[in-house]
Amino acid sequence: MRTLLAFLTVLASPWALAHDADKDLDLGHWYIEGAYSAADLKDAENTTEFQNTSCGNLLNILPGPLGCNVGGAPLFVLFPNSAGPGLSQTTTTEYDNGDGFEVSLGYDFPGAFRLELNYVEFDNEIDTVDGMQTSVKTTLESQKLFGNLWFDFNEDGVVQPYFGLGLGAARLDFEESDDTVLTAQAGLGLNFALGSHVKVNLGYRYFESKDPVFEDSVARVDSEYSGQRLMLGLRYDFLRDPPVPPDADGDGVPDMDDRCPQTPREAKVDAFGCPLDSDRDGVFDYLDQCPGTLAGVVVDQKGCDLDDDRDGVPNAADKCPNTPAGKRVLANGCQSVVLQGVTYLSGSAELTNYARQVCIDVAKVLNSPAAADLTVELQGHTDSQGADTANLKLSQARAESMRSCLIQNGVAANRLRAQGFGEYQPVASNATADGRARNRRTEMKVLNN
Repeated sequence: MRTLLAFLTVLASPWALAHDADKDLDLGHWYIEGAYSAADLKDAENTTEFQNTSCGNLLNILPGPLGCNVGGAPLFVLFPNSAGPGLSQTTTTEYDNGDGFEVSLGYDFPGAFRLELNYVEFDNEIDTVDGMQTSVKTTLESQKLFGNLWFDFNEDGVVQPYFGLGLGAARLDFEESDDTVLTAQAGLGLNFALGSHVKVNLGYRYFESKDPVFEDSVARVDSEYSGQRLMLGLRYDFLRDPPVPPDADGDGVPDMDDRCPQTPREAKVDAFGCPLDSDRDGVFDYLDQCPGTLAGVVVDQKGCDLDDDRDGVPNAADKCPNTPAGKRVLANGCQSVVLQGVTYLSGSAELTNYARQVCIDVAKVLNSPAAADLTVELQGHTDSQGADTANLKLSQARAESMRSCLIQNGVAANRLRAQGFGEYQPVASNATADGRARNRRTEMKVLNN
């Protein structure tokens, strides 16, 4: 048995490293199990001592040179009828494999240990005595009751190895005699989880008992009893739902882990029970009326960008932060804007392909709900090269070209004006190429203020 225990320890050691003591349901629970057993008994050495010269039931199965007639049936014994009291003989008994069943009731503690009350019953027929077939088949019946201690591994997995020991009592019935002896077993196996409640148990057990003694009026037989068995069982776990930990603010984080225990019930929280602030503006999401604020933007108590001039454009996007109160502005916070990318073919009012794409984008802005009531003026400007009159005429044509493009893209004509200013409103020096390029521009200005 010591060798078997050492083997079990070596076999289980890799699983022990992978064992997870924090079970999904870290609660003790009861279970029941029923199983089929196939038992193989070791050969037993028997010492038979005669107490008188009569033929007794214990000797009926034993082979011998002479017969003993009981009720007309020849029953063989070890000794002739003249054997006297006190004589003894040693024989070796071999058993056929037997089968039976076992039933268990157990309690699985939190962690790896479980205790089990295990009832086992099986029968083995005697096959030979000293290598000779018996004339009458006789059965050794056994009933055992063990108290087992098992150690489980990988309890959250599908395959759950285990090993352990058991101690108990065995009642052994042989013909009309019986004996109850101390017995012990060691075992290992695999539990296969078929769900949260059901497991299939494939196990191996090695058992040994104190030597039983069978006695009647004729003889006393001192025998041996040990062996091994395989068992296949079905187990049902009476699992309990874990208690729900206190959560005073109802945010889904238990009070013991909640760093913000007074969170309003409508607030979404993080793993620590604190309200989320997705845009990190310092205002919790459940209070934030402007949840998409850009990082680094100063916000008010509602989580929205500040708008100091109250023109409807937040400070972070306001290119003209000091617009007079009540004035309508464009999306950049200004009353006018240079339409970047709006250029024309040289010396003409025809929009370039890129300028037409800009025109489409501007039309979308003007048709958006925020700007749907704006009336704007398209203003054309040139540099100082060429005649003044020609430049004024060209700037007018270019402003009207842009207006026509916006109308074609869905902007109402009554919301658009076109005005050319020629070279008379420069924004840079005409003495340089860069300055002249800046002066050649198309602006859009809000009119309804």
